[in-house]
Amino acid sequence: MYNFSDIQKEIDSLQLMHKRKDFAAMVKNTVPKYKDAPYLNYLFKELTLFYYDLLAGKSPRLIVNMPPRHLKSESITVRFGLFCALNNPLFEVIAASANQELANKFSRAARDVVLEKYIQDTYNIGIANNNKSIEHWGLTNKANYKAVGMDGTTTGFGADLLIIDDPIRSPKDANSKKLKDDQYEWFDAVADTRLSPESGIIIVLTRWAEDDLAGRLIAKFPDDWKVIKFKAIADKDEPFRKAGEVLHPQRYSLERMLKTKSRKLPHIWAALYEQEPRVKQGNLFKLEHFKNKYYPAELPQKFDLIISSWDFPFSKKSDSDFVAGVVLGIKEKVIYLIDVINKRLGFKETVQAVLDNYNKYKVNTVVIEARANGEAVADCIKDIVMAYKLVHPCEDKITRANAITPVLESNKIFFPIEENASFWSEFNNQLLGFPRAPNDDIVDAFTQGVSYLIEKSFEDQDINDVDFNADHMLYKSEFRLWA
Repeated sequence: MYNFSDIQKEIDSLQLMHKRKDFAAMVKNTVPKYKDAPYLNYLFKELTLFYYDLLAGKSPRLIVNMPPRHLKSESITVRFGLFCALNNPLFEVIAASANQELANKFSRAARDVVLEKYIQDTYNIGIANNNKSIEHWGLTNKANYKAVGMDGTTTGFGADLLIIDDPIRSPKDANSKKLKDDQYEWFDAVADTRLSPESGIIIVLTRWAEDDLAGRLIAKFPDDWKVIKFKAIADKDEPFRKAGEVLHPQRYSLERMLKTKSRKLPHIWAALYEQEPRVKQGNLFKLEHFKNKYYPAELPQKFDLIISSWDFPFSKKSDSDFVAGVVLGIKEKVIYLIDVINKRLGFKETVQAVLDNYNKYKVNTVVIEARANGEAVADCIKDIVMAYKLVHPCEDKITRANAITPVLESNKIFFPIEENASFWSEFNNQLLGFPRAPNDDIVDAFTQGVSYLIEKSFEDQDINDVDFNADHMLYKSEFRLWA
C-alpha cells in the first residue's frame, strides 16, 4: 500500500517528466529577460508538433521566416536542437549557418544553456568531459551537437535533426547567384547525405532573396515543406494577432516598427521584415508599371466593359490550393484593376466565389483558363452567367507576361491606392517577384484578363479606339453567349 511519501514521489516524477517535455517552459526559463508574446507561443506550439512528428518517424520539414531580432535563433537553433538532444539519448544534431564562425556562435550559446540551473534541475545532464569543443560537443546522455558552416564538411557525423540558420547574411550574399548555388549544392550533396532515415530539418531565416535556399526548396518541393511566415506587421488576421499589429509589441511597438519601415528601402523592408523578397525594382514587371493609382471616387460610374479573370488549381478534390481572380474594368482607353481574389478554396467554394464575384461587380464576361479546373467550373456556371470565355494559352507564362508590358508601359492600367486595397500587398509581391516568386496564380489571372481586353479592343467597336499593341495575341479562345 502506498503511503503519502510514495504518492508524492510519484507526483513529483510525473511533474518532472512533463517539465522535460515542455519546450516553451525551457525557452522562457533560460532566455535572459524573456518577454512573452502570442507569436512566440504559436511558434513553440509548432515546434512541439514538429518534435512529436520527428519522434513518430514522419521526417518533418519546416521553414520558419521571421524578421531580425525576434528570438528566432535563440528559440530554434540554440534551444530546440538542445531540447531534442536532452530528451533523447544518442540523438545527433547538426546546426549549420552561413559560415563556421556564425555556426560556432550558436553552438557556444547552446552549450552554455546546458549549464543553466533550470536545465540541471530538470534533466540532470551535463557536457561530456571527453567531447566539448565548440564545433562538436556531446552530452552525458551520449547525444551530440555538431556546428558547421555551409562551406564545411560533415563527414563522420550524422543528424537526426538538421537546423540551418540564416544562410544569407548580407545584401552582397543575397545578390550572389554563385553563393546561393553553392549553398543549395552543399545542402543537397553534403548536409542531406548525413541525415538519418527518419530525420527532421528546420530552416530558420530572415528572407533576403527569392532564390535563397528556402525559396528554392519551396519551389522545387512545395509539398514537402511546412512554411511559417512571421511578418513584422500583419497584413491580414492571423491566429495570434489582427491585421496591422506587430509581432512583439512589448519590444517593438507599432510606432517604432513604422519608423523602421520609413527608414528602409522598400525592397529591404519587403524581404527582411515582411518575408517577401523581390528584386529592388521588380523582375519582369517593374515598380514603375504600378505608379498610376486611383481613389475610389475616381472610378468611372459606368465601364465600357467589366470582366473577371480566373486561374484555378489542377486538383478538383483539393481544399488547400489557391484560387486567383481579378476584376478589371475598361473605360475610354484605360483599364482599372478593381479587385483581386486569392484564397484557398475547395471546388464548390470556387464556383460560388466566381458567381458571387459575377453578381457583385455585374461582370459582363467571366474569363477562365481552360486548363486545370477551368472547364469544370465553366460547366457549373454556364446556366447562370450571361457570358463566359475559355482561353487556351498558346505560350508560356513569361511570354504571356511580356505581352502585356506595353500596356503597362503606356500608362493604360490604373491600380487602387494601397490603403484602399487589402489585396495590394500580395498582388504587388507576386507581380514584382514574377517569375521568381514562389506564387504566380495572381499573375496568371491578371495577364489573362489584360490580354483578353487587348483582344476585345480589336473586336468590339465600342472600345476599338484603345491604343493597344495588336502583335500580342497569345490566346486561342472559345466564346459562348448564354441568353
